[in-house]
Parts: sequence; structure tokens; C-alpha cells
Amino acid sequence: VSPHTCQDVDPQEDKNNITINSYNDAIINAEWHFLIRYGDADDDGFINASDLVVLRTALLKLSAVDEETQTKWNVNADDKIDILDLVRLKKYIAGMDVVLGPTE
Repeated sequence: VSPHTCQDVDPQEDKNNITINSYNDAIINAEWHFLIRYGDADDDGFINASDLVVLRTALLKLSAVDEETQTKWNVNADDKIDILDLVRLKKYIAGMDVVLGPTE
């Protein structure tokens, strides 16, 4: 029996997925692939005004956030969360032509 791979979702879709490599019914390794949804501050799957509220509140409180949250909230990709991220997120929600996250 040759090694094979199965995935729970198509990796081309806009979703998290897992790749499991197995051989003779034994798992060799498993890799999680997480989608970073830049700007989705409340983790509801949408980017809207409620995300602005969460980000603004966090900026006012200057609360510490974990690395994953910092990555999602850093919508201008300058390695810090500040008012510039809030402004970019507002522009995006208003329908202006801006990109959330890295532009590379």
C-alpha cells in the first residue's frame, strides 16, 4: 500500500484545513493550515462594524493580545496594532479600495 493524503476541505477554498499523511492505516503526520482573516476582530467570519468596535475597544484599553489575534488585527501589516489599523479597517468596511493584511 502506498502512502496517501486526505484533507477535510479543499485547500483552495477560503477555509482552515488539515492534511493527514498515512501509510498502512498509520498516521505519519498531520498538518493544520489556518486561514488568517485579517480584520475579523470578533471571529464571526465577517468583516463589519462590530470588528471596528472590538478593535477600537482593544486600542483604548491597550490590552495585551496573543500572537494570532495581533496578526489578524494588524491589518496594515506594520507589526503593531494602532490607530492606523483602525483607519484602514474603516476604509475597507466603507467599500474603499484597500487591502487587509500583507500585500505581497
